[in-house]
Amino acid sequence: MPRNSKNPYPEHTFNISLISRAVLPALLAGLMFTAAHPAQAATSPKVIYAFQGYPNDGASPGGGSLIFVAGYYYGTTQFGGTYNKGAVYRVNAAGSESILYSFQGGSNDGCFPNGSLAYVKSAGALYGATPNCGPNNAGVVYSIPLSGGSETIIHSFTNGADGGFPVAAPTLVGNTIYGTTTGAGALGAGTIYEWNLENNAFSTVYAFDPVVDNGGIPLTPLIPYGKKGLAGACNGGSLGQGAAFVFDLISDTIVDRYLFTGGSEDGSSPYGNIAADKAGNIYGTDTAGALGSGVVYQWTPGSTFVNLLHVFGSSSTDGQFGNGVAYSETTRDLVGTTSGGGTNSVGTVFTLNLTSGAYQVDVNFGGTIGETPLDPPLLQGDSLYVLTSLSPPKTFGIEIKYKFY
Repeated sequence: MPRNSKNPYPEHTFNISLISRAVLPALLAGLMFTAAHPAQAATSPKVIYAFQGYPNDGASPGGGSLIFVAGYYYGTTQFGGTYNKGAVYRVNAAGSESILYSFQGGSNDGCFPNGSLAYVKSAGALYGATPNCGPNNAGVVYSIPLSGGSETIIHSFTNGADGGFPVAAPTLVGNTIYGTTTGAGALGAGTIYEWNLENNAFSTVYAFDPVVDNGGIPLTPLIPYGKKGLAGACNGGSLGQGAAFVFDLISDTIVDRYLFTGGSEDGSSPYGNIAADKAGNIYGTDTAGALGSGVVYQWTPGSTFVNLLHVFGSSSTDGQFGNGVAYSETTRDLVGTTSGGGTNSVGTVFTLNLTSGAYQVDVNFGGTIGETPLDPPLLQGDSLYVLTSLSPPKTFGIEIKYKFY
């Protein structure tokens, strides 16, 4: 998929099955705006925190959107920490940051986390996954206490029937953690796994098929959908352009799907967080298709087509290559990022109102506010938090705040 080629860590480029994603140092950015009136202008950003990198701090905090728990924003860095294998951190709005855990890598721990976290209140713990290291170098699922401390390895992937190389963040549904792997599995295209919190049991519940309609290599986190389901997106499929799907938790099967066709009239290669509204419509971004720079799409399960809500790259000031969306049911806004395009050609933040259809670019990245967001946003009330990369003059990233008035 199209990505910025500036990679100061070429030795740490992940090569996961058919996916090769360059991992860039990232900028943790908080964008504050009034969600009910997104057309307002932004004030100058305020720098809150600058990551210092190895060995005393994290580096490259680009691994899925942040989560907010009890006054802190939690996330992972792909590098930095005590062993330069990545870390779990938390930071508050005042800029006070701490490292909760440093990954050690090797055969006894994961390394280079590339996804966000799930919080389980009953356990008082954060759950996540790493795509690399562990005894089979196929990644692990782990948990750590919310306050930090000792890590517990829940499962070490074998790169066999249980899958391998989990990239997307896990998802909590009831008393069960669900996640995906991008490789291996019975059919070689990844899996859906579950971890039951009541009996501490891990199991593989589905194997993606790389040839038939199901697709595979999921890079998009699953989301709860309906009463007993999950929604997601993946690559491959019988048309080779990716698919959006609904997974039933009772039968452990994909019960509905849409196959992207690519070309000039559809998207392809879904990437980043998806979202669903109360009516059951699913929203997301593709990084290719249409004009070649991706689309924002809407799919209603049960239908055989998608609505293209926006086609990226139709002007020199538009974004390119979407990273997923966040959704506000109150304002009916989709808010997302692109990793390219914009006035400086290094990414944007955009808003798309589902009621009016109005689309606008809210932020053009570049200069001191960083470049090339690679991850979807966190929408929290009237605040939007975004991860971007290449943040001069600090290599390891900074936290900034925008206020939209």
